[in-house]
Amino acid sequence: MKENNSPIFNITKAYEYLVNRYDAHYGLVKESENIDKYWLWSDNILGAQALKDYSYVLYINITNTIRNYIHNHHISLNSAWIALVNPTSTIQSPSFKAPINKNLLNNIWYSDYVGPTELGCTDYADIAFLKSIYFFEVNNPDKSKECYNAGLNMFDGIGFKDKAFISDGYEYATYKVALWKIVTNVTGLINTKEAPEVISKIQNVIIGKMQNRVTGGEYTHYSANLIPNNQTNVETTSLAIIASKRILLPGISRP
Repeated sequence: MKENNSPIFNITKAYEYLVNRYDAHYGLVKESENIDKYWLWSDNILGAQALKDYSYVLYINITNTIRNYIHNHHISLNSAWIALVNPTSTIQSPSFKAPINKNLLNNIWYSDYVGPTELGCTDYADIAFLKSIYFFEVNNPDKSKECYNAGLNMFDGIGFKDKAFISDGYEYATYKVALWKIVTNVTGLINTKEAPEVISKIQNVIIGKMQNRVTGGEYTHYSANLIPNNQTNVETTSLAIIASKRILLPGISRP
């Protein structure tokens, strides 16, 4: 695979990637061009938020589909991603327990964060940043900063080396960089060792270089020399779009 030398993230192409993954039969976007699975969360809950300003019709369709599955199958939105899409919900708080992937029916899946252990801010960069956003939104700035710094401590200048790094084949996860940009935008927290513009450039270059110039999708992982792997997906692309917006989008957790 050739390296993507462009550091500029093309949000229009990213939108097109999500639209092209939408299946009207299911009312959902599928995981990727190669994987025929439809994840209620995180893929579709994030995809809906990313598409809201681009295609409000698809946003409504996906949102209603998720709500219908919640209602008709009596499932709960137990997810760490609530911290991003609806952190102050009085109905469903985010869950930071270990996720268990569940097949609801046919090709419909969801990740249920109801495992036996609570995931800590020092374990995984994504959990650290989602917790940082959550604590910021519920007016606990000290815990927010603590988790932000814990996540940032896993950054080695190229990507995040957390507990998932080895199991991911010693490759860096692109979505964690996008989430780092989101939490920085939301909380205003920064790495005091670097100027804000330096941090922003690092984030933008990685996100830009991990975009497939043809499909617009974001590659899920990349190597130490910033060469992407051969798989893009909806989750990573959605987070890259949300990161580019510089705002925290309203949630859809209410059934």
